[in-house]
Amino acid sequence: MFTDSSPFKGKSGEIHLERHRLTLRVEVSNLSSIKRQLQVEISADVVAQEFDRISAELARQVHVPGFRPGRAPKSVIKARFRDEIRNEVIKNLVPSALQNAVDQERLEVVGEPSVTEISVNDGKPLLFKTVVEIMPTVPDPEYKGIEVTRKVKRITDEDVEREVRRLQETLAQLVPVEDRPAQDGDYAMVNVVGRYINANEQELKVDNMTVVINGPDTPPEFTENIRGSRIGQQRTFRVKRRQEHSSRDLAGREMECTITLEGLYTKELPELDDDFARGLGQYEGLEDLRSKLRQQLEREAQQQADEDMRAELLRLLVERNNFDVPDYFVKQQLESYMQSVAETLMMQGIDPRNAGIDWEALLNERRPQALREVQGALLLERIAELEAIEISEEELDAEVARIAQFRGKPIGATKSRLTKEGSIDSIRNRLRNQKALDIVVDNAKVTTREVDADADRLAQEAEGD
Repeated sequence: MFTDSSPFKGKSGEIHLERHRLTLRVEVSNLSSIKRQLQVEISADVVAQEFDRISAELARQVHVPGFRPGRAPKSVIKARFRDEIRNEVIKNLVPSALQNAVDQERLEVVGEPSVTEISVNDGKPLLFKTVVEIMPTVPDPEYKGIEVTRKVKRITDEDVEREVRRLQETLAQLVPVEDRPAQDGDYAMVNVVGRYINANEQELKVDNMTVVINGPDTPPEFTENIRGSRIGQQRTFRVKRRQEHSSRDLAGREMECTITLEGLYTKELPELDDDFARGLGQYEGLEDLRSKLRQQLEREAQQQADEDMRAELLRLLVERNNFDVPDYFVKQQLESYMQSVAETLMMQGIDPRNAGIDWEALLNERRPQALREVQGALLLERIAELEAIEISEEELDAEVARIAQFRGKPIGATKSRLTKEGSIDSIRNRLRNQKALDIVVDNAKVTTREVDADADRLAQEAEGD
């Protein structure tokens, strides 16, 4: 899941390592189990050579008043371009020296080190400090014999009836209403003409728009002005656009709307009888429908119980084997989470910048969970090592095929894209971690208990208080 991402392995650093045989003095201070401070000193002769080389190169490129091109003395060049030369020396020597120091101390660095307190002058040693995060030492976890309660939701008659009603809703029909005014729950078909207040913008027109009177997605102003209307009636009112509107230009603006009620419909539900059940195509009658729905709900409850138990075992594993992890990993996890939140908002037509979300507060709230997720992933990687878990090419191909099916793309094209994105190793690691968690589950001491979902939720809330 995580890899060393040291930024000091580029071509520039390699060139300067070849140019100078860097003589370094490195002092290492342990700031924590996963953080080191390095104080690095590059010898004065190397610094002087680099000052001279850059000065000579600069002398050939610049024109100095009073001297022929390329003839200005080195001392003049160094004095006139002191800051530029100094910055170039730092750029050329520090990355190489830092990589050398990391290699010399055999540190497995993650993230990007922060370099501070740089001191450099011609003919003197170059000094700098850096703080680096390193791969943590993951403990050999105690992962066998963990006690856990597997909670299975009790399926009630009310749960079954709720599913029956849901199916009934899917077969509902909209029937025209002509003999009464509009009321809550009706489906109103309206023509809308709107214009923004204090603006010279063109009118907005929408014909045959359907809204549910007092529905959860219907603006209150629409409900108030459609309720009690009859077909053909027209009403004018003002409505304010939501602050979280997907368009920043429209958010919070006030609009005057004129609506005309063109049609009115009520939802008519089919009778709940044997004919209704048989009409669904796979049931002998209403009682058979209820029986099979109960079986389906019970299967789903068992599957959910398994998923919840796996999550609880991972939580307990982290709780029992706590250790420090680099903040770099936690930030990566948070960035992934925030990206998924932003993508979800955009799929709903909401601009994340105008969603009314305190992103900093959300980050702080999510940080403890991100830390546990990182610790859990590293512990599972360690278990996979201890158990010598490997993922075969057949297993990897099967997962790629599953991803291709989910995306609706050919398997070959999906694998090529995943390979190009560098995702194959991540998929392999994820499968290894899943197998590692399977071992934790297989070796757990599991007690299964049937629970009432609402009662269990209320009990958890009471414990939280």
